[in-house]
Amino acid sequence: MRKSIFTAILVLVVTLSTVPVHAMNMVENGGFESGNLTGWVANDIGISVHPTMWAYDGSYAAEISPHENLGTLKQLIPTETGKAYELSYYLRSAGGANEFITSIDGNKYMDLHNFGQDYTNYSFTFSAISPLTELAFASQQEFGAFLDNVTVTPVPEPATLLLLGAGLFGASFMKRRIKS
Repeated sequence: MRKSIFTAILVLVVTLSTVPVHAMNMVENGGFESGNLTGWVANDIGISVHPTMWAYDGSYAAEISPHENLGTLKQLIPTETGKAYELSYYLRSAGGANEFITSIDGNKYMDLHNFGQDYTNYSFTFSAISPLTELAFASQQEFGAFLDNVTVTPVPEPATLLLLGAGLFGASFMKRRIKS
């Protein structure tokens, strides 16, 4: 009986600890696979989603290619005030002079100039200051920038990791005790 309880607890702990992080993505349509800007607000006609061989993953990517002014793509993300989150995305240029700004709640996290034509992963950790966090990408391009796989995921809290570790330690202690 004890052995089956131990096995059930161990299977539950292992299953919960291996849940993929991407399953907790808080961005709506972050891979633009809907084929449109569902979930996003764009301020310029130079921002579009289309099937492209240049998508990092899947069939679609957002192209931000205004020539005169900064084009902005925004989304409000539901967050928990004071909690840490990680923003991650892939970005590439179609060439030429370019600028790309990443902002979270109006604070610039990155201002890139003349970045490359190969997809590069960028990621930032931030703390939410309100229940809704504004994620914004602004760009001005000679030939366009491609944005794909935008994710915002909660950063595991140390207490959660400590609880998981304590559970694994307790499970191994019970197994030893059962054997003796």
